[in-house]
Amino acid sequence: MHSIRICRPVFLCINPGDIGAVNKGDILTFLCSVFYAVHILMVEKLAPDVDGVKLSCVQFVVSGFISCILMFIFETPRLDSIRIALVPLLYSGIMSCGFAYTFQIVGQRYTEATIASLLMCMESVFAVLAAAIVLHERMTPRESLGCVIMFTAVVLSQLSDQIMTWISNKKAKRAEE
Repeated sequence: MHSIRICRPVFLCINPGDIGAVNKGDILTFLCSVFYAVHILMVEKLAPDVDGVKLSCVQFVVSGFISCILMFIFETPRLDSIRIALVPLLYSGIMSCGFAYTFQIVGQRYTEATIASLLMCMESVFAVLAAAIVLHERMTPRESLGCVIMFTAVVLSQLSDQIMTWISNKKAKRAEE
């Protein structure tokens, strides 16, 4: 059985002093982020022209089919193991896929992909904060700094146009004086 450690994203997971600590889970997380970015761009392209709920249903069917094939290639599924994990499987399937992705597709009809991706980047910060609140996990100072960096980056990216306009107005006023 392969051991893939679950890591916290960006600044939250890799120790900059030990770059050799990058493992299979980190690489898979990076590849997932690339495919997720492609997904966001494809949804932006398709969402205005199709029904978001139908698009979401098609995604579920395709994803489920591919996952079943890959399950038999890379895993050894056992019915008793599936029965034990049934509640978490149903919860993640219904809540994460059923609701979250459907809401994302429907919501992306009304926003740009860049804004949507920035908002979705905060998912990792909320996951770490929820783990700290619900599971009473303690965040290290480095993990806390990672949350602050992510939040600051999202806020600055949203305010960058206003900040640049304010700076150019200040420069123009100084030039006039």
